[in-house]
Amino acid sequence: MSTLAPTRPPSGPPPAPSAAAAPGWRSRLPWRRPEARVARLDDLATLCLSLLSIAVALSLGRLFHGTGWLAYAVAAAGLGHLLAWGLRRLGAGLAATAIASPLLSLLVAVELVVPQATTFGLPTPFTFQVMGQALTDAQGAFRTAVPPVAPAPGFLAAAVVGLCMCAFLADWAAFRMRRSFEACVPALGFFVFAAVLGARSRQGSPAAALAGAALLFLIVQRANLEGNETPWFGGREQGALPSLLSAGAVLGTVAVVAGLVLGPRVPGATSKALVTFNKGSGGSGSGSRSTISPLVDIRTRLREYANVDVFTVESPRPAYWRLTSLDQFDGTIWSSNERYASSRGDLERAKGDRPRLVQQVQVAALSSIWLPAAYRPTKVDGVAGLSYSPGSDSLISKKDTSDGLRYAITSEVADLTPGELRQAPASEPGASGLGVDLGRYTNVGGPTSARVRQKAMQLSQGGATPYDKALAVQDYLRSSEFTYSLDAPAGHSGSAVDQFLFRSKKGYCEQFAGTYALLARLMGLPTRVAVGFQPGRKQDGVFTVKDSDAHAWPEVYLEGTGWTAFEPTPGRGNPQAQGYTGVPYIPAAPSGGDQSAPVTAPPVPGPGETAPTTAPPPQPPPAETPPPAGHANPMAGALSLLRRAAPVLAALGLIAGIVFGSAAFVAWERRRRRELGGGSSEGRVHMAWEEAVQALALAGVRTRAGETVDELLERLSRPDGAAEGAGLGPGTGANQALRRLGAAVVQTAYTGRSATGGLADAAEAEATTVVLACRSSVGRWDRWRTDLDPRPALARLRADQSRAAATDVISPHRS
Repeated sequence: MSTLAPTRPPSGPPPAPSAAAAPGWRSRLPWRRPEARVARLDDLATLCLSLLSIAVALSLGRLFHGTGWLAYAVAAAGLGHLLAWGLRRLGAGLAATAIASPLLSLLVAVELVVPQATTFGLPTPFTFQVMGQALTDAQGAFRTAVPPVAPAPGFLAAAVVGLCMCAFLADWAAFRMRRSFEACVPALGFFVFAAVLGARSRQGSPAAALAGAALLFLIVQRANLEGNETPWFGGREQGALPSLLSAGAVLGTVAVVAGLVLGPRVPGATSKALVTFNKGSGGSGSGSRSTISPLVDIRTRLREYANVDVFTVESPRPAYWRLTSLDQFDGTIWSSNERYASSRGDLERAKGDRPRLVQQVQVAALSSIWLPAAYRPTKVDGVAGLSYSPGSDSLISKKDTSDGLRYAITSEVADLTPGELRQAPASEPGASGLGVDLGRYTNVGGPTSARVRQKAMQLSQGGATPYDKALAVQDYLRSSEFTYSLDAPAGHSGSAVDQFLFRSKKGYCEQFAGTYALLARLMGLPTRVAVGFQPGRKQDGVFTVKDSDAHAWPEVYLEGTGWTAFEPTPGRGNPQAQGYTGVPYIPAAPSGGDQSAPVTAPPVPGPGETAPTTAPPPQPPPAETPPPAGHANPMAGALSLLRRAAPVLAALGLIAGIVFGSAAFVAWERRRRRELGGGSSEGRVHMAWEEAVQALALAGVRTRAGETVDELLERLSRPDGAAEGAGLGPGTGANQALRRLGAAVVQTAYTGRSATGGLADAAEAEATTVVLACRSSVGRWDRWRTDLDPRPALARLRADQSRAAATDVISPHRS
């Protein structure tokens, strides 16, 4: 409400404006007023800052394989700015925003990365347990990662949280500190992080997108700041933005094109860097190269990309298509740190008494540096620039991924028997008969619980030879006590093994292989974890391998034989190992064509026993992929749909509750003030004036400190467009109603004459006319915002309480 100071003598009618001085009709439009122009620029700057964060999100392509990460990154950047904008619109202070920012970032990560771990879209303690395990796995893998890597859940969660926090910091700098360059610092820091750790390829496009988005934001933000701080901006017909955009677009285009075209041609641009990150044998030359644990990637392949064809193998017999092996365990994660050397095709010296298996491999979408092959590869043809590690028996490409490669590879396959393996003596630390240093293959890393060690000791008591001990661990994990399930949380640390063995007793190949390897090492058996794929579906002599075939299994070193694969995962069978493991291989049903008959293997005979001539029919493995749509459970489908829709419904319900609650509160506060002012005619007149002043503020006309009623009415009669924009132009009925209402206020406040009921009725009618005119001059969104914004009502309530408290303090002295 404006200050009701004594009236001043009228200064006479204002001079009639000349035609040259009269504002154009365009400037009188409500959306072209200076206040509206500034508000639009503020929102436009927010949009440009969001584009800058999205451009930074695209730089994650240097860290991740494929495009599966793209939707997560773009959504995180956009949602971060949307939430920051919402907090500003709600009037959240700096302290509240600082507290809400990390919590909202974590919530966005949960909803984007692990929505399956929530209950109807709401996080639970189990949700944060799954998220914590994913971040723990990512932390362990980060120490040995060589980008680009697969977008594992932990890496995605960290990226989402980082992008959201960058958005909050940038919004704070741009619209609370009112700074331009400082708002670009979080995005620049994130981009440098990705550039330092990422692959050397894919540099030009993200840098160009970042430069263009940053330039656009700086131009718009400059116009935004000048529009708030300089008086000429509101009076110019064109404003600062078009002129800045026209000049900035030319300069920015020249700078970006020059950087992309001329930059690589500058002398020394292609020279060797002074500081090299991620040094190793990237594909040629020798050196030590650390690789991320592929175990982190298996769950994502099985759940998210199950139906993606990754490669095909033309082979006369099935095999586990092996990528690499993991030999180091630090108590949290299995990893590898092997030496790779360039190879021209000949990998290992072949043994004359073992059969050869020739495979023709076509890699489509493996998104990995490794080349799949049956164990043990000895020769490869058709690919240049390969590197080979004798320690892990694995091949890597010189490129970021082996996708698109086609090659022929020859492997040795050993048809081993239980009698042959039982002759293997116990291995001792140090160099073995095959020249392998076994010391590191028995290290268990971090601390292990007492009951896990006790379980390993119990299983080893029934085995007379290393082979029997290895078989005992396999048979124990394949017993009915354990269940295959993809719903188990990811992780294979020591604590995860304890949880798996004694509590949940369910998991997938990551848990079964990791648990087997830890138990075998506790027995003293040199063990490592192999990662690769099951044979896939055979049709016309070609095996088609999907992401759903991703698999991990343990390998135990037996003297005289070498690394020997075992299969502890229920429902899985290694076609190369069924003779000595007793686990039959059951071919997957092809999508069409002839179907191979199941291959069975006799159970492994114990010492002194004779193998039977027939074997019981094998049990089919549990399905990794959901059943066909025709056999789907209708109730399960309905529950799944309800679970997916629940977060949206809950969010809509929450928004509806907030909207209706705010509208009810604002309406109640208005009724309350009318009732308080309705006790007297003077109160009704003043309440009518207050409602008119609030309507003027909605239309962009605000009262000034110390301004009297007559001064306000005189200001609205000037030809500056304020009254026109509010729908109160001179000569209009609304303008006359406002003048009559002002006269009633002055009469009631300063003439000493009490207001009559008729004057109060007339004042309320005039106020209604003014309010309708002001509301008609603004858009529907502004009207809704005024009707639903509870902040003015809360401010009036606090002011009434302060006045009441002051009256209570003063009253005793007056009495």
